Amino acid sequence: SDPMALNAMSCLPSQAAPWLASPSTVPHFPYEGLHEDLPALLKVRADPQGVVMLMMFNKFWIDHLHNFIFSMVQRAKFDNYIVATMDSEALAACLQARLPCFDAIGFAEFEEDLSVGAGGVGWVRKVTEAMSWIKPRLALAVLERGYHFIMSDLDMSFNFNPMREMVEIGFDIAHQCDAKDKFSINSGFYLARSNARNIRFFHNLMLFTPQENSDQTAMKLFARYDHTHGASSGCLDRRSFNMKCYYKVGGSVVRDNGVETFEWREFPRERSTFTWKDRKSV
Repeated sequence: SDPMALNAMSCLPSQAAPWLASPSTVPHFPYEGLHEDLPALLKVRADPQGVVMLMMFNKFWIDHLHNFIFSMVQRAKFDNYIVATMDSEALAACLQARLPCFDAIGFAEFEEDLSVGAGGVGWVRKVTEAMSWIKPRLALAVLERGYHFIMSDLDMSFNFNPMREMVEIGFDIAHQCDAKDKFSINSGFYLARSNARNIRFFHNLMLFTPQENSDQTAMKLFARYDHTHGASSGCLDRRSFNMKCYYKVGGSVVRDNGVETFEWREFPRERSTFTWKDRKSV
């Protein structure tokens, strides 16, 4: 192994992997003990401009969670996040890992097969429509307290800080898209600004029920057809997302002994400075 690589790993900031932090070295993180107090948690976790990221977690995603947080803090230098746990088992795992946890079970739809003693427990199934509706409920809880809300799924890793693009694009809701159509919203990653338009948008969204559709389908429909909220929305650059084809240098792909190799395209890592802009609903 590379001694330099090992030395670099030994100097990780505790925030990049708090589950590795010894209590003798880091006796207490400022967020520990606040997992049932969302206002207090938001106060200590949001950045100076009031931005905070939340991601839903059940135990199915434990490996993804570690990778997500490590890459986000170590590579993207973004540390303003809260882990929203969806059941008691997830909360216990989150607290044991010394992460900034919030007990979000009160935001979930009850599902019989996720309850203790039923056919399964929460972490057996990675996602359901009912579970997905925790997202807009959390969005409202955060937005109505005056904080800007980033929602992210855990099946990604970070190569750079995404804040500049999300802010400077200027939309009320800046989101990942599944196609070129700006209404092809992917609710796995979006920034919603704290304003009256977005609060109305998410309140309107709650007219749907989990039995009818997922939150993602509802976001697409209400962004396209509901004109009462006035919220603008638009796609983030699809090249920002972890589709490896976008990171390949053109013409660099070769096969070496049957294995595909390629050169990585360099992206600027310093994206910590940006200017807030606004776009009107179109």
